[in-house]
Amino acid sequence: MSFYGSALLLAWVAIVLLGLTVSGLVRQVHALQSPRRPEGLEADLPTGTQAPTIDGLAWDRQRTNVLLFVDASCHSCAQVLPYLGTLAGERTGDTAFTALFAGHDGGFQTDHVRVLTRQARAFEQYQVPLTPFGVTVSPEGVLVAAAPVGSDKILKELVERGGHGGSVT
Repeated sequence: MSFYGSALLLAWVAIVLLGLTVSGLVRQVHALQSPRRPEGLEADLPTGTQAPTIDGLAWDRQRTNVLLFVDASCHSCAQVLPYLGTLAGERTGDTAFTALFAGHDGGFQTDHVRVLTRQARAFEQYQVPLTPFGVTVSPEGVLVAAAPVGSDKILKELVERGGHGGSVT
């Protein structure tokens, strides 16, 4: 094969590989922008089963319990946490909100959200794949929903899916 033939073949191979790479990137960007949650990010805890107990937390038997698993160094968590406080303040009477931190709380405090720190064991029990991650538990202690919570809108959907809304102590 001549030099020009080899160069032409190599150019076509490079073009095909570049096209495959670009199509893969386009697919990734489309998946990130899609409102549908990516597969593999759901916890393996089946809804309708008894929720694992958490040290330092008793289920509120009068209200739906919303747990938000967060990390103080997580950028997405820092964006969702203020809305958690706002959402908890807006709800009246039938939802209890709890923020669970793997380590320290990073200074997050609000009157409407219980804050539990050093909850690495709870992260393992609930099989939290990433933060922020929300879990809704019924007043009877049964898992209602679990999903990644990357925005205020998704957090609100999780709360609405799990109950009628409400305030926390």
